[in-house]
Amino acid sequence: TARAACTFAVSIFLEHLGLLDEALAYNPFVHEYRTDVMDQRFVGSAEDCTGPGVKAFKIVRNPFARATSSYGHQMGTEFSHNPQMSWAMTNAMGQTDLHHVSFLLWLKAVRNVTFSHLDIHSRPQATAPERDGQMVFDPVCKLEGDLEACLGAVNRRAGANFSMARAAETSASHNAEHQEVSGDVASRPYGSFPQASADHSSKAFPEPSDFYRGSKGAEAAALVVELYGVDFELYKYSTTD
Repeated sequence: TARAACTFAVSIFLEHLGLLDEALAYNPFVHEYRTDVMDQRFVGSAEDCTGPGVKAFKIVRNPFARATSSYGHQMGTEFSHNPQMSWAMTNAMGQTDLHHVSFLLWLKAVRNVTFSHLDIHSRPQATAPERDGQMVFDPVCKLEGDLEACLGAVNRRAGANFSMARAAETSASHNAEHQEVSGDVASRPYGSFPQASADHSSKAFPEPSDFYRGSKGAEAAALVVELYGVDFELYKYSTTD
């Protein structure tokens, strides 16, 4: 699931297959190996995930935290370098300089343009087959929960050997640096966030909880619940926590 530690999840999968070293040698960003090599061999469909003898599980993230990550990703990558998405979002925001875009302004633009104009980094985690009841993941592992225990349950049921240790080590460089930021963060422009200590070309992003403080934070939280309601419902996340 994009913006739910997907690089970490892909690394777990590749390590389980004994392909992590090969993938890292191909490109330290393991998604390149996933798309260039793995996806050329096989791309699973919803039908493949529901066949006899198949055990399908999923890693998801709290929608409140994921929304802030989606915002940061769009700002940092200029809308995944997608001209169509950039045009739709900047037009909706009335702002082409992303340094002036706040989380709250971004959420309002997402509501205006709808998810059909966005990519997987910002769409809900719940896929169409899940929403239609055609696909059920069991278990659903929550990133902020006891992920190791959840993977252990998968291992016992499926005779697998999914492990977090090496994947966490190899995907660490992809993690954003976080710093606690005070004030009404939801309305603060992206350009006001501090620079990352290791890479002055990127931002040290506020903690997810920072975005939901104060009156503007409450407004942002309400928008996240409205936009990502399907994720709250399907994955049993609290809309007030």
